[in-house]
Amino acid sequence: MRSPLHIDIPAYKILLAASPEVAASRIVEREGGEVEEETKKAAVREKTNWQRYQELYGISAEDEAWYDLIVDTDQKDRAEVLEWVLTKINKLA
Repeated sequence: MRSPLHIDIPAYKILLAASPEVAASRIVEREGGEVEEETKKAAVREKTNWQRYQELYGISAEDEAWYDLIVDTDQKDRAEVLEWVLTKINKLA
């Protein structure tokens, strides 16, 4: 049986990864709050997301083998992430 992530449409599966500290800092910058509290919330949200992917799609979304591209966004801003992804996709195409 094929995984739902391998449906017959052209698509790239891209994981945008950030360390918990960087993710929390970005949330605080965007929405306010405290880094420590946002780090805790982000950890809960990530665990919930991984569980949902398992339930919906029957896969472990934490398994990096599912993704065509994995982007470590810790040292990149939005524009740099976009440029990196577009460059990689153009090489894959």
